[in-house]
Amino acid sequence: MIKRLATRHFTTSQPIFSKELLANYPIRLLDLSESRRGYFEQFPGAPWHERSILMPMRLKMAFTAGTGFINGRFGTPSTLHPEAKDSPDFFPDQFQDGVKYALPAVIERLSGWDGDLQSPQGLSLRTCVADGLLTELSKAHQGLFKEDVILNLKWNHNETKEDAEDEEGLNVTPKHFWITFGEEHMATSTLLRGPVTSRYHLVAFTRKIITKPTAGKMRPSSTNGLQIPLERKIFREICFEYVYEPGELEGDEDAEDGVMAAIPDFQWKRKVMLLGQVLAIDSDVSGSDMKLGYSLTQVSDGAVVASGSVDLDGISVRMETSHFVKEFPEDGSWKVADLDNFLIHPRVLEEEKGL
Repeated sequence: MIKRLATRHFTTSQPIFSKELLANYPIRLLDLSESRRGYFEQFPGAPWHERSILMPMRLKMAFTAGTGFINGRFGTPSTLHPEAKDSPDFFPDQFQDGVKYALPAVIERLSGWDGDLQSPQGLSLRTCVADGLLTELSKAHQGLFKEDVILNLKWNHNETKEDAEDEEGLNVTPKHFWITFGEEHMATSTLLRGPVTSRYHLVAFTRKIITKPTAGKMRPSSTNGLQIPLERKIFREICFEYVYEPGELEGDEDAEDGVMAAIPDFQWKRKVMLLGQVLAIDSDVSGSDMKLGYSLTQVSDGAVVASGSVDLDGISVRMETSHFVKEFPEDGSWKVADLDNFLIHPRVLEEEKGL
C-alpha cells in the first residue's frame, strides 16, 4: 500500500493570509497533522487473525470478483471495437489510462473557478466530477470567492509544457472495487452517508440514509430527475452494498443492541443486483513529478495573497460510474467521486463507531 503522508511535501510563500481559507479544501494544500484514512487501513477492535488473515483474504476475493464483474459488463476492446483485437481487457489497463487523464483534467478545470455550478467552468466540471464531490468543491470555491480571492491550480507546475502533458510517468494502483446495487433512484452513489443501525460483522452491517428535502420541494431530485426517497437503507458486505426501502427486508428492524439477526440471503441480494448498480474503484496515483502549484489571488486587484506547492505523490482517487443495468452503455460515464479521501475518511469514521 502506498503511504502518501511519508512522501508528501509542502512549500509556501507569502504566508500572510488566513490558513482557514485552505484548511478544509478537498485536496490537502497545507501540511495538516490530521490524516485522512481510506478504507481497510485499520481494523479497530479486530483480533489479529481478522487483521492478518481473514480480512486480506476477503479483500482479495472481493477484488477478484470486482475484476470479473467489470470486464464482464464493460466488455473487451475486441467486443466493442473489432479492430482492437489484441488489446487488453478494460480493467486494469484502460481504467488506469482513464485515471491518468482524469486527475490532471479535473485540477485544470478547478483552477480559477468561483464555485458557480451554472457557469461554463461549473458545467464543464459536471462532466467529470460526481455530484457529491462537486458540491463540496463548489462550497470551497464559493467560500474563497466571498473572501475576495480565487484559487489557481497548476498541475506539474515545475515541469515543461511537454512534460506536463505527458502522463506516462504516473502509476495508478487500483485498491478496492465498490459496487452499490439498486434501482437508479436508490443507488445514486457509492459514497452514501448515514449512521450504522445494525451490525453483523466488522464489514457486514446496515446503515440508514436520510436525504434532506430540496428547498421548496417535498423530495430531492437526482441529476436525471428521478425522485430520491427521503429515507433509504443500505446493507453492506465487504465492498458490495445493496440499497433498499425501509421495511423491504424481513427482520431488518433497527435492533436496540445493534446486532443484526442474520445476513440477508443470496436470493434477496440477487434480486437487488438485477436492478442495476453504480461501480467505483479506489486507486492510489503516484509519480515523481506529481507537483501541484497553487496561488490565491485577490479578485479585486489580482494581487497574489499566497502561493505554494504540494507533492501529490500517492494521492487517493475514487472513480465512479453512472448507474447502469447489465452491460455499461455507450452513453455511460466515469467521474471522479473523491480526491484525497475527502469524502471517504468521514465515512470510515462513521462506520467505525461502536466497534
